Amino acid sequence: MKEELAKKIIEDVKWKYDVVSERFSNSRIGSWTELDFLFNKYLEEDDKVLDVGCGNGRFYNKIAPKADYFGIDSSEKLIEIAKKSYSKGRFAVADVLNLPFENNRFDLVYAIGILHHIPSKKFRQKTLDEISRVLRPEGTTVITVWDIWEKTARRKMVVKEAICSVLGLSQLDIGDVLLNWQGEDQFYFHSFSLNSLTKICKKSKLKPVQFGKIPSKKGGTNIFVVAVKQS
Repeated sequence: MKEELAKKIIEDVKWKYDVVSERFSNSRIGSWTELDFLFNKYLEEDDKVLDVGCGNGRFYNKIAPKADYFGIDSSEKLIEIAKKSYSKGRFAVADVLNLPFENNRFDLVYAIGILHHIPSKKFRQKTLDEISRVLRPEGTTVITVWDIWEKTARRKMVVKEAICSVLGLSQLDIGDVLLNWQGEDQFYFHSFSLNSLTKICKKSKLKPVQFGKIPSKKGGTNIFVVAVKQS
C-alpha cells in the first residue's frame, strides 16, 4: 500500500471513531470477562501501564486499582468520554505511531483491538516498534486483534479484496477489508492470522510467550499475543 493512502486511512479511521464514539462506547461498557486472564496473569502491583487505543477507558477499573495507569487514543471524542467516566484517570489524545513517552517508561502495554485498524505493513511494524520502545527491557505487551477469518461472510470479503489487489484492481493490501461496522461503511480492518501477528512482534524485538484465540461471548473470536521485550 502506498504511504499516502495509508495516511488517509488512518485519518479516516480516526474520524469514524469520533462519529461513532457514543454508540461504540455504549457497546463497550465494562471489560469482557473472557479477557480477564490477560489482566489477572500479567498485571503486577505498582506496574506502570499504558493502555494503547483505550477508547472509552473501559479497562481503567481493571488496571488502576493495582497499577499506575495511562490511557491514550487517537479519537478526541472517546478520550472525552473516558475522562468523564473516570475522572481520576490519566487519558490523552495521542498517535500510536509517535507515542509521546520516553524510552523504557512502562512495565506493561495493552493494545486491545487496535492493530487491525492500522494500514500497511510499514505502519503496523512502526506501531509495534513504538510499543517496544516505551517498554522497559523484559517488559510485557498484550495485543489482541479480531479474527476476521473466523466469520464466513467476512472471510469471503477478504478473499475478494485480495484477488482484486493481486489483479491490480484495488489499492489495498492482501488481508485488508472494508466493513460496515458500528453503523459506518468502509471501516478499515486488516485480517491477521496468529502466525502473522507473532511474526511482526518478533521483528520489533517482542518475544511471544503466550498466544492463541479467545472466543467472545458476544460472538466472534479474538487473536491474542503476549510478548516480552528483548534487551
